[in-house]
Amino acid sequence: MFKFEEAKYMAGTDGSWLMLKLKDITTIHKALRKISESKADSVEFEKFYEKRTNDANSYCWVLLTKLAEAIGEPKEIIYREQIRDIPQKPSRVLVKASDVEDEIKTWSKNGLGWYADIVGESTEHKGYVWIDRFKGSSQFNKKQMQMLIDNIIYECKEFDIETRTPEQIARLIDLWGTQ
Repeated sequence: MFKFEEAKYMAGTDGSWLMLKLKDITTIHKALRKISESKADSVEFEKFYEKRTNDANSYCWVLLTKLAEAIGEPKEIIYREQIRDIPQKPSRVLVKASDVEDEIKTWSKNGLGWYADIVGESTEHKGYVWIDRFKGSSQFNKKQMQMLIDNIIYECKEFDIETRTPEQIARLIDLWGTQ
């Protein structure tokens, strides 16, 4: 993925061109090499979000630990439940029906919060199943991590667990992408 600063188009006798202004020449070379090596002939655009910092992630786990003690349930289980409440675009894959369980296990090995859900049988490919794969918080952007922390704080307040002030939490979130 390459973040661009600006986009323009140009129309000429040889067709229409989309021009992207990238940060520096090194990024341009990396982008061209990636396009060339992959023989890509299509692109997809998405909104760029800064990744979260380890401080925000650490605070998330501090809260999960306190919540686990109050509820009497392992923090890992609470984390997995919380992850499922955060909206994200899954990667959808088509898997041979006999390989579904192995695919889900393999995907889950990427991290504690990584999970996959069976969508259903393929109507076009007999004997195959569609699976939606979701990533854990290590891959969350700033907005998703904020939602995760907010949800965990909400749960903590239900059990009278002390949390940082909104200002302290805002500072944690503001540090995303700076470390």
